[in-house]
Amino acid sequence: PLAVKVVSGGLTGAIGSAISNPIDVVRTRLQAELSPLAADGTYLAGLHKGQTPRYTGTLNAFATVARTEGVRSGLYRGTSATIFRAVCLSGTQLSTYDHLKMALKDHELMHEGLALHTIAAMTSAITAQTVAMPADTLKTRVLNSQRPDATLVKIAVETVQKEGFRALFRGYIPAITRQSPVIVV
Repeated sequence: PLAVKVVSGGLTGAIGSAISNPIDVVRTRLQAELSPLAADGTYLAGLHKGQTPRYTGTLNAFATVARTEGVRSGLYRGTSATIFRAVCLSGTQLSTYDHLKMALKDHELMHEGLALHTIAAMTSAITAQTVAMPADTLKTRVLNSQRPDATLVKIAVETVQKEGFRALFRGYIPAITRQSPVIVV
């Protein structure tokens, strides 16, 4: 049944994202700091314009976050947001892929082969990214926040109140463009 596929996909995504949350925190923080540096070592643009880089590299970012923010409140910051995003993405992607593939075969619209798997994968990628996009946006904002009170719910409410519902879908086209080939492969 479809519900079992959704729950199974969501559960696998939740477990994987909970385990890898520290990696996601560090990756998100390092990406937020990507910007050219001035001669004095400060950022020329971006979220941290005028500031010096907080991290010298990946290992330093892990150590700095753990030391300055703590393991639980730093490296595991936003675990609920990363789990929520993974449940939305994996639950939708895995169930859509399998359910659509079986329906196309059962109704004899397509037969086993590359075309069937490509159509099912592309459709599941677009569907999954559409469902997960708000969670993806909120996850990034929670992980980048330095505020101790930055919870998933608080960031969601603030985002919608200040920027409107459409802000949850900021970056949708690049996300779809990235997700579709990943799922097909």
